[in-house]
Amino acid sequence: MPGSAWKLSDFDFDFDFDFDRDYKRMDVMESLYDASNSDLRRFKAASGKLLSFQGTNDVAVVPQMSEDYYDAVERTMGGREATQSFFRLFVLPGVEHCGRGVGADTVDYLTALENWVEQGKAPDRLVAAHLNEISMVWPARFPVDASKIQFTRPVYPYPTRAKCLGHGDSNGAANFGPAKQ
Repeated sequence: MPGSAWKLSDFDFDFDFDFDRDYKRMDVMESLYDASNSDLRRFKAASGKLLSFQGTNDVAVVPQMSEDYYDAVERTMGGREATQSFFRLFVLPGVEHCGRGVGADTVDYLTALENWVEQGKAPDRLVAAHLNEISMVWPARFPVDASKIQFTRPVYPYPTRAKCLGHGDSNGAANFGPAKQ
């Protein structure tokens, strides 16, 4: 009923959603969950630091959307250098939504963020690991036991990607370097 109060818990999207009327109700949730505002000046001014990651095999969030958002932040915030002073996006090849997949998905983001905030060391390269078996402990405990690692890869701030150097063990991050796209 127009103008009447409603609770989300009383709403059944499968049976009650009226596409001609009820989309207006979604504005409240969109304002809470929308992550499309590229103006992060207040966040930056508050000395905020943001690490974000995106798997290229993510079917829940299309990877291009995260890259497009980052590009919009760069345009809004005055370019790459100004943006990377507080915000870094890491794109993980072969990684699905929130991890797993065929890529290296286990990264110690917390230590990277702590080093950035507490010591001013922005992460220019992170090492991601693909574990031999899926752990029931999530997130992983760091440092990860080397016997549980199948392979490692470096991950660089977007838009830089890792490229195999063509020598050495292809299972080791040390045998990869940055490649601009």
